[in-house]
Amino acid sequence: MGKGKIFGQLAEEETLAFIRLQLIPGLGPVQARRLISHFGSARAVFERDLQAEGVRLSPKAREGLRQPRYRDRARKEWAFVHAKGIRCLPFTHPEYPQLLLQCADFPILLYTLGEMDLNPTGPAIAIVGTRRMTAYGGQMCRRLVGDLAGNDPLIISGYAYGVDICAQREAARLGLQTVACLAHGLDRIYPPEHDRFKAELMSRGGFVTEFPSGTPPEPGFFLRRNRIIAGMAQATIVVESPEKGGSLVTADLAFGYDRQVFAVPGRLTDPNSAGCHKLIREQKAELLQQAADLGPALPWHAPEGPLAPAALPPPEELGETALSVWGFLEGDGARQLDDIAVGCGIPVSAVALALFQLEMGGYIRPYPGKRYARKG
Repeated sequence: MGKGKIFGQLAEEETLAFIRLQLIPGLGPVQARRLISHFGSARAVFERDLQAEGVRLSPKAREGLRQPRYRDRARKEWAFVHAKGIRCLPFTHPEYPQLLLQCADFPILLYTLGEMDLNPTGPAIAIVGTRRMTAYGGQMCRRLVGDLAGNDPLIISGYAYGVDICAQREAARLGLQTVACLAHGLDRIYPPEHDRFKAELMSRGGFVTEFPSGTPPEPGFFLRRNRIIAGMAQATIVVESPEKGGSLVTADLAFGYDRQVFAVPGRLTDPNSAGCHKLIREQKAELLQQAADLGPALPWHAPEGPLAPAALPPPEELGETALSVWGFLEGDGARQLDDIAVGCGIPVSAVALALFQLEMGGYIRPYPGKRYARKG
């Protein structure tokens, strides 16, 4: 057997050992790294006598290390990732994100899908926010990504509804690298409605997760996912957030990692900006009024001037129903929901969805009494 095959086999066995370690319940990333450091490799953890070495572990973790089912599960995962073109990045791999290594609780292994550089020469920026993004939030998000585009940033987010997908789609539209950190395995996309954006995102970017295939998107996993978003980024920007939400968790994690945190302010009475104002008030985030506020410590040159509303994409992108509603609203004055439905000859439920899309895109303004008008 040639040297290349020997080294290839050793690398495969070591990666299998990393996968297996991450599968074992009761064995967190910090403890797993201590075992790897103590024995010199991930493979050696399973080859040596832990008791004879005086290694102290919980009964659950010790039992998991002995169980053959985790070895078999690791082999199945190895076959899955090879079949799907997924890469395994142990923390010892040179392509593992080096910024994440600075965080005490970094995962021992990442699964990645797509072509991406997790150690970019440009700035690595996390953009997060509420799932219920307003038109203002969408405009600020698009403008922010656009203002950063000249510095070839890596845009990191969580692929969720609202601010996350807005930032990542805008990055993809501008040809920027963007990475979606997931709270589940790479055998699925959550939310499923975002599966249609997968190819768009992978045009220059992709997906990252610490979870093996078959892992569902359970609530607790999103909190674990958030530490990867915060840890991979030099700065985290919260565009919109209510007073409680996952984006505030990400901001708190980034603050704890001693990374820069920024928050886009909104109206004082807007509940969707209450979380941003809270971060600023508690001095966990700097107020972000213009791209230049992102700071001299970061490797970019941002344009001067306040963040103004971004240019909107053509309404044709929203579909025929939204385009019909958009055309009906041409002219002065607000029109009532039922009148729009009758005028367009479209069911009320479909018109309501189209109005929501137009409002989120920043095309129209809602008024009391379910009335809507174009923005002048």
